[in-house]
Parts: sequence; C-alpha cells; structure tokens
Amino acid sequence: ARAGEDSFHLGCLKACAYILVGYNFSPYELKTVLMHLLTAIPVECWSQSYFVQRMEDILHYLHCCVEEKRLDHFPIGNKAVPAEIILPWEFRVSVPPSLFQRVARDPDRHEQALYETEMLRDRFKTLLTSGK
Repeated sequence: ARAGEDSFHLGCLKACAYILVGYNFSPYELKTVLMHLLTAIPVECWSQSYFVQRMEDILHYLHCCVEEKRLDHFPIGNKAVPAEIILPWEFRVSVPPSLFQRVARDPDRHEQALYETEMLRDRFKTLLTSGK
C-alpha cells in the first residue's frame, strides 16, 4: 500500500527535507532514517499531535547514526522489515550496507556530519519558535 499525499509521516519527511537544504545529507538517507523509525515507533504515535516528538526522533536517530558512522540500508538485512514487504531471501539475510561509508572512512567528513546534525537540530528549534 502507498501512503497518501497527506499522510503524517510523509509530512514529517517533507519538513525534514526542508530543513536539510544546504546540508550534506541526501533525501535517500533521510527516507532511510524515517523507514527505520516507522518500524520502531507504534503506528498510533505517527499523528499530528506527535509532530514535534517525531521530528526530534528523526533528527536524534540521524545524529546517532552519524556518531556510530553507520546508517544501515533499510530493507537489506533488516529483520524489522514488515512481512507485508516481500523481499527475496537473500535480501533478508544479507549484511546491510551502510549509507554512511563516506563518514566512516573520512574523519573530516565525520566531524562535519556531526556538526551538521547539531545545526539541523538548532534549525528545527528555530523553525518551531520563529517559523523561519
């Protein structure tokens, strides 16, 4: 099933994409973070009343992945992928590739990515308080 254009998690993704402008994280990395959280946080907690908490969760998860220098590809090797998503057996049992290999290999990129996750958190707080 596809999410509707007005689905809450899609709104979170759009809000994150907005605050990501000018930073070195790709939309795909952001979608991957969101997919990991969609399988970890109960569906009833993905509604408008939880917007700030979900955005904070997304930014926190991204920061933790940068700290660990690892963001696992979502469907490959992920035991939390819902059964409704049919994947070849090889995908389910493979070791997931990290989307943050560039961060793991380069200390300068790692430092920059850590800095940027802090800036993203600050940017989100500024948007909440000032709307800009």
